[in-house]
Amino acid sequence: MARLTLANFRTPLKILDAVFRDGEDLKFLDVPGFPPILFLRDPELIREITVETSNNGDFERDTLPTQGIGRVVGSQNLLYLQGADWKEHKAAAVRPLGTRAVQTVEVFHDLEQTIYRVTDARLEQIADLVRASPTGAIERSLEPDIQELMLNLLVHVLFGADVPDDELRDRYLPAIRGVIRYILLDTLLNQFHLPVLRLPALTPGHARIQRDWATFEELVDRVIAARDDGHGFWPYLTINASPEAIRSNVRVFLAGALEATSSYLSWILVNLARNPTARQRAYEDVSQLTCLSPQSRQQATYLHQVMSESLRLNNSLYFLPRIALREATVATSRGSLTIPAGTHLVLATWHMNRCEDHWGTSATGYPASEFIPERWNPENLARHGRSSKDNLHFGFGHGPRVCIGKHFSEAEAFVCLAMFLRRFDFEATGDVAADSGISTRPADQVRLTLRLRPDPAFTPRPAT
Repeated sequence: MARLTLANFRTPLKILDAVFRDGEDLKFLDVPGFPPILFLRDPELIREITVETSNNGDFERDTLPTQGIGRVVGSQNLLYLQGADWKEHKAAAVRPLGTRAVQTVEVFHDLEQTIYRVTDARLEQIADLVRASPTGAIERSLEPDIQELMLNLLVHVLFGADVPDDELRDRYLPAIRGVIRYILLDTLLNQFHLPVLRLPALTPGHARIQRDWATFEELVDRVIAARDDGHGFWPYLTINASPEAIRSNVRVFLAGALEATSSYLSWILVNLARNPTARQRAYEDVSQLTCLSPQSRQQATYLHQVMSESLRLNNSLYFLPRIALREATVATSRGSLTIPAGTHLVLATWHMNRCEDHWGTSATGYPASEFIPERWNPENLARHGRSSKDNLHFGFGHGPRVCIGKHFSEAEAFVCLAMFLRRFDFEATGDVAADSGISTRPADQVRLTLRLRPDPAFTPRPAT
């Protein structure tokens, strides 16, 4: 069994690699004096456990592996609340973040306008560099651009706050990156739960962390101020929550959603960059669209398969933490498993999604370790006797604790991809490894070779 050490805490995927290196789907670790831990990658077990989580069932979300996040964002939010309080918060979030609110022409229009405003000048600068290059191509690491765009979409579209783009890029984004780095360190090293952010700064590093935190809180203030103006999705939020609960949830979205959505879009680009056939088919899909809308998203069937396959192969949430509230027996087609009360569960979705037995040639027609969007083609699913129930990739979780921002994340990813594919062709500069912390990310910071497409990009619709 691999250990969590200073050498590997930044890449916990390596720990899980060691856990499942012998090919088994279950590993039970029971050390005297410590609570037991169950590592599992069986899809049926994961599905049943997630369905029974927070649903008056036998399991709940385990906050132990993410205690550093809790010390930064607080506990009065959808991530940490349980029982009746959690249900109240989730019910309130369904209206602003559910599919009915997100899948509207107005939301897609806001996404489109924000992306144009943030990226048009930047993309034109990149296009000028490409035109000036003797080879007609340039190399560029796109991760900073992706993070800047995702933060803009969260602040301007979701929350409706009026924060200048240059302030988000130059002031707030570096602070959020610093806070996320601190969360990782705090989770590993702060086993005595010290209030580090409130203690006097004793080192330059400590002082820098506190400055980043103060800047992050400043952005939270500006986002919450938009609620009084009725902008963004705030009018749909009807819960009479405490100021600290509102603040705690905003922190989760600004840090957690930024991290997850950046990972989502980054991996799609990286996977397309390494698959010329899939990249061309995705381009042909969006080249037929005359505008960006919920209807056009439904028409782009191959791009939808690309997004599903990328979430399967490189899901940003590489494991789902759960805890058994009481002794529970979970039944699957392979038999039953009894889990002792108090067991910490690591639902290893990254490794489940790459397991040949569950996602390989015999099950889906293609090797599990390869990026092949055709895996999700309805005809291919039917040919292998698969259904959507069988093809759960858990990219946004599953069951009652499914990610509440799922629909918004999918909508913004579609709009971003459609616009980028229409403007640029691109390819990988080399092999890329997976880095992991709060979420997974390409270790090369999405370094691609970019070329211009001959076709014009979408013409932005007038602002309304």
